Amino acid sequence: MKSLLANVGLPKAIGLYVDDDVVYLSQIVGTPFGPVEVARDSERGGPDELTATTQRLVRRLFGRRGVGRMPVAVGLPGGRTYFSTRPIQNASSDPSPHVLLRESLRSSRLSVNDMVVDVVKTRLDKRLVASIVSCDKQYVTGLLDSLEQCNIRPCLAEPAPCALLRSAVKRRSAARGDKVVVRLFLHDAQGLAVLAVNDMPVVWRSFTLDPSDEASAMLSVSRTLVTVRKDCGIESALDAVIVHGRADLARLMDTDWVQAELEAPVQWLDGPSLEGPQVAFGLALAGLNEDARSFDLAQTLRPQSSLWELLPLREAVLQTALLLAAALFLADRCYSLEGSYASVAADTAQYPWLALTEESQIENEKRELTAKAAAVNKFLKNRITWTSYGRELASCLPTNVFLTSFEGASEMGTAATKRGKAKPKKSLVLRGAVSVSPDGSIPKEIDRFLDTLREHPKLKEDFPIVELTDLKQPPCVGDENSVAFFTVVCTPKQGKGAAPP
Repeated sequence: MKSLLANVGLPKAIGLYVDDDVVYLSQIVGTPFGPVEVARDSERGGPDELTATTQRLVRRLFGRRGVGRMPVAVGLPGGRTYFSTRPIQNASSDPSPHVLLRESLRSSRLSVNDMVVDVVKTRLDKRLVASIVSCDKQYVTGLLDSLEQCNIRPCLAEPAPCALLRSAVKRRSAARGDKVVVRLFLHDAQGLAVLAVNDMPVVWRSFTLDPSDEASAMLSVSRTLVTVRKDCGIESALDAVIVHGRADLARLMDTDWVQAELEAPVQWLDGPSLEGPQVAFGLALAGLNEDARSFDLAQTLRPQSSLWELLPLREAVLQTALLLAAALFLADRCYSLEGSYASVAADTAQYPWLALTEESQIENEKRELTAKAAAVNKFLKNRITWTSYGRELASCLPTNVFLTSFEGASEMGTAATKRGKAKPKKSLVLRGAVSVSPDGSIPKEIDRFLDTLREHPKLKEDFPIVELTDLKQPPCVGDENSVAFFTVVCTPKQGKGAAPP
């Protein structure tokens, strides 16, 4: 399934996390049901072997074609970056990122020109703040040069904690109403604590997990972040603590004691833990969905992309194909409408008087004809076609049975019947003759005739009740055969308010 998703024309992105001695890669595909990771791998290598390590990793997953035009987001180790959030005192001013970095460091001796800086301004807790991230310029330049040799031009470069926080928010966002949240990402002996406001990182701290004393370490770093939050311009109290990873500690720690000390609920989740593949997955999410609040330390060092590189070829091909399909459909529809119009025009040409008649007059005539047709249909709706009865009943006569009289009655509706008080009278009276056997018994042909009439579909609909009402046998005269005369009365069902026949 993952190989199928990797080959279809869905949006794809790659996350590349360059740790100190390991390079992690994650490829995801955007589907209607959310992002799906289709490939994950890692390659160990020192800082001096970054180019060769990345090339081996890319060729193992993508072959000689490389990553192509897929967006690649690169993550930097948190230990190599500086991150801080400070309130902006004068909202009308617009200081440069390097000025904000110098004010945050509070040092005039440090050369900020040797660092790459990116600033994201946002309003947290009803106060405008600036989140500042910086890294050594020489390190970032060397990283970009190594990736350029692998034909990789990153779409952004951000600290690893930001990518890990994005992965955690994608998996499980904070509860509704929880604005200030401390997220603890745990691994075997290391941990990372991130204070986030509205899923935006404000400050983070790395800490060590001492065996059998993990609760104290987690409590200490959480208190530190809660204390530092006011210096970052956050006045709201802590709403929740979410722990990611190390599910084995959840059964060993006294969670109630930690909640009581922090005065905030503690929630424990399985992942994402503090691991390189999880960071690479969060970076791939940034490449798939470009977020305006994402940091990018490579934006000032990255060479300007050409127009050919910016052109989305796959999207252009797809949209062109859709446009051609729509054009063909509309052309076929237009051709069909033109044929229909020509047919109607030819029919209209046979009636020249239509051109001299106003449309209102034609509409009035149409209404009159419609009313007349409705009146005729209403009249014929309850009428009985006696001609068809005569032909069909004659075919139902058995041998030696002769029809001498056919009398049908269907009364038109009166004022009483229109008001629904009574139904019009309907009846069918058949008189016939049949030869009698020498022994004088009643001929069986009469019974067969009655059964045939009761099963006749037309009689079932109009006259379902069929009864023999009269049977006479006059005396014979001379050598003539004896003949019996009978009468059959067919009537409709007697409903409520119907008159008897």
